[in-house]
Amino acid sequence: MGGDDDLTFRQKSAIRWAGFKKFMYNKEAGTVMGRNGKAWAQLLVFYTIFYLCLAAFWAAMLAVFLQTIDPNRPTWNSYVSTPGLAYVPSFRGERIEFTLPFDRDSKAGKAIIKPLNNTWYLLDPENQGDLEPCPATPGEPDEGRFCSFDREKLGPCKPPYWGYDEGKPCLYVNLNKVWGWVPENYDEDEDVPEGAVENQIVVQCEAEYEKYADYFDANATIFYPEDGISFGHYPYVVGTSKEDQARFINPIVAIQFSVTLNQKVRIRCFPLAGNVEPLRGIYESDHPTEFSVEFFIDDQRENM
Repeated sequence: MGGDDDLTFRQKSAIRWAGFKKFMYNKEAGTVMGRNGKAWAQLLVFYTIFYLCLAAFWAAMLAVFLQTIDPNRPTWNSYVSTPGLAYVPSFRGERIEFTLPFDRDSKAGKAIIKPLNNTWYLLDPENQGDLEPCPATPGEPDEGRFCSFDREKLGPCKPPYWGYDEGKPCLYVNLNKVWGWVPENYDEDEDVPEGAVENQIVVQCEAEYEKYADYFDANATIFYPEDGISFGHYPYVVGTSKEDQARFINPIVAIQFSVTLNQKVRIRCFPLAGNVEPLRGIYESDHPTEFSVEFFIDDQRENM
C-alpha cells in the first residue's frame, strides 16, 4: 500500500507548506499568487478605473444633494411647525416627588436642583456677552433674534432652593426652538382666552382633572415674569453655526406652584398665543402645545 495515508503529520505539513510557497511565488512560471506581471497590471488598471468612477459618481451625487440644502435653515420643518412646551426639571412619568424638610444634597434633591441650576447658569449675564434686550414685537421671518434675558425676572425661583424648601416648587418653562416660527396675536374675530396679553406668550396652569382642583391653588400659583415671554425673542432662525446657536438665549417663564401637601396633584400648563395650536405637517398630529406634571410633596416636618 502507500499514498498519503502512510505519511506522517510532519510530512503532510511540509508538502502543504511547499505548495503554499509555490502558490505565493512560482519561480519557474514567474507568477505571484497565480498571476504574472501582465495579469497583475491589468487587474490594477481595472480596479483603479473602477474605484475612480465610483468615487466620481459618489461626489456627483453629493454635489447634487448639497444643492438642495441651505446651511442656514432646515429644508423641511413642517413636522414641527409649532413649538412644544417644555419644563425643567422633568422626570420620567412626569412626576416630581420630594420630602419636606427638603434636602438638596440627597439623591432626589440633586435630581431636582441640578437641571434648575444648569438653566440658571446659562442665564448668567456673563454668558450673554453683548446681547441686548429684545424689542416688543417679533422680527421679520428671516431675521434672527439674539436677545438677552434678565434672570432676575424669575423672582424667588432661583438658587439655592427654588422654593422647594418651602413646599412651593418652581419649574422653568420654555417653548421649544422651531426654525422660523413667529408668534401671533389672536384675531379680533375669535374668542380671546382670558389672560392673553398682546405681543406676549402667556403661560397658564390648571388642575388636569376635576378631582385635583381642590389640591391646586391656581390663584396662589405665581408666574415670573407675569406677562410671559415677549414676541420680540422670535423668530428663531439660527443655522448650523455653533457660535450663533450658543448666542441664542431661549427665554423662559418660572412657575411657582401652590399645591396641597401630602396629596397627589396633576397640573396642566399651556401657552396663550394665536398660533400655537398644532398645524398640519408631514405627519398629522392633534397633540396640543402643553405639558402635564404631577406633584407629591411628603411633609414630614411634624414628625421630626
